[in-house]
Amino acid sequence: MEKKSIKQGSIFICGPITGNLLKISKNFSLVEKALKDKGYNAVNQFSIYNIKGLNQYNFKYTLTLLINCNTIVTLKGWQDCSFAKKQIEIAIMIGIEVISYESL
Repeated sequence: MEKKSIKQGSIFICGPITGNLLKISKNFSLVEKALKDKGYNAVNQFSIYNIKGLNQYNFKYTLTLLINCNTIVTLKGWQDCSFAKKQIEIAIMIGIEVISYESL
């Protein structure tokens, strides 16, 4: 499998945000830390949802963060989350690069 590279700038972490909250939080946090350790500015959307709850207002807020990023890194299972699918659809529509975390 060809390794992908991330563009300079902020990276939005996109993945499933429903289910076992402890497991999801840990997964998002591990990816955020790994990206930050490599010098990237990582945007962890789950920390927003975890604090404020999942609702339309927070979805709009995360879209604002998303459109200011150059890359989206997807986590395993993002296809099973309607919010994540909408985020990816919007990102592709406006030309933001989408890379799976597994391909890095």
